[in-house]
Amino acid sequence: MRLFNNQRGVSIIAAIFIIVILGFMGVIFLTFIGIGSFTSINDVQASRALFVAEGGVEYILGNRTFPNYSMAGATMNLGAGTFTVSTPTYLTANIGAAAGTIPVQSTVGFPAAGRIAIDSELIDYAGTTAVSFTGATRGAGGSGAAAHAAGNAVFPVTTVTVNLNAVATTINVGSTTGFSIPGVIKINTEYLHCTSSTAITFTNCTRGYKGTTAAVHGVGSNVYQYVLTSAAVVGNARRSVRTMVGGGAGSSIAFSRRRNARGNNVNFLQWNHRVSGTERYLIVGISLRNNAGQTATNVTYAGTPLVPLGAVNNGANVRVELWGLVNPATGNNPVRVTLSAAARIIGGSLSFTGVDQGASIDAGPMFAVGNSNAPAVTVTTVTDNAWVIDTLAARMNVNAPAGPGQTRRWHRRTQGGGGGAHIRGAGSTEGPATPPGNVPMTWNLSAVRPWALGAVAIRPVPTGTTLVSWEEVVN
Repeated sequence: MRLFNNQRGVSIIAAIFIIVILGFMGVIFLTFIGIGSFTSINDVQASRALFVAEGGVEYILGNRTFPNYSMAGATMNLGAGTFTVSTPTYLTANIGAAAGTIPVQSTVGFPAAGRIAIDSELIDYAGTTAVSFTGATRGAGGSGAAAHAAGNAVFPVTTVTVNLNAVATTINVGSTTGFSIPGVIKINTEYLHCTSSTAITFTNCTRGYKGTTAAVHGVGSNVYQYVLTSAAVVGNARRSVRTMVGGGAGSSIAFSRRRNARGNNVNFLQWNHRVSGTERYLIVGISLRNNAGQTATNVTYAGTPLVPLGAVNNGANVRVELWGLVNPATGNNPVRVTLSAAARIIGGSLSFTGVDQGASIDAGPMFAVGNSNAPAVTVTTVTDNAWVIDTLAARMNVNAPAGPGQTRRWHRRTQGGGGGAHIRGAGSTEGPATPPGNVPMTWNLSAVRPWALGAVAIRPVPTGTTLVSWEEVVN
């Protein structure tokens, strides 16, 4: 009997021990299930976040053009998450075309002095604060100074410092600060993939990247890099994708019509111009005898005011003005130029189709004056297939053949009075300009005369945005 009781005690102890062991194993098993479930959820969220980040890139590529990019609307919901597509920095306030300080979200990663791109304008700056570029020189490199809206992207730009042949793999530049290397850079229409860099060189570069053509690039050629980072969040997971994009190749601008008129000591000048087609742009060039400081105070087409692009005086001899209008009304409508005082005037109007309606001006305007028989001014185009338009004013009775590559669109002389009071007014076009770069606009006067010359480039409608590289950013 005592033996049975002893055995029963041992059995109870063994049973308790087994229950404890099984309980402990159960806790471990449940813990593994919990950890596995948590890990599985995180893995799913991380995968979704990567897809959302990629979706952000695809959305931007399909709905935006470069270099015209704004942070407005760059944060969006997609599926179970959100994405934000950001740039190196962006404007924090609207700026005018003459602003000398450029307010931005941050200057981190940019050199202490250098060049930046906002839309199609290049800006040189002499210094920085934590949140601004200071001492700005607007419209650098032959680009046109323009107003820009808060949220618009700011990208780094540098320039070639040693002439570059078509096979060199080391690119000498002013500074590589602000560029993501390894990465892709763009010079004119050529993409280059560079795997390393020093402070002033891009090295180990593959030329003619992404099907572009390796080319010769001269000192002063601009070097661009448009970097976007798409950051996505799904639940607790965050994934980021860095892309490098290029502006889509420009479509074709087509010249549409030309019209012109002249007046002798008139307060206004008016003529009709027929506009048709899509993606329209109208430019008016004015040549004035400004002996009493006369200027154009207003230019309209079908009653709609044109925007003054710029003007220049050659003393009290002659004056040139350029005016433009995006999306002018179709039909045969009057162009009317109103003057500050009676003057001798020649006006010409040119209409085009296939012009970018969001950023019509590609570069310039650029102006020059002189007293010679060889008027000349150079516009440095930014976009492939841009067109350049110029207007000339010269004193007295001279003929003015246009320079090589140009098509003369009008060539008029004022009438009445003495010959010394007359002016010659003329206008021409050159396009499409490919690849982008310096486009000289020249004239050959039949005699030495005081002259003024202005030129501007217009940009074709972009055909999309090119994805040139893609990588995940590992935080």
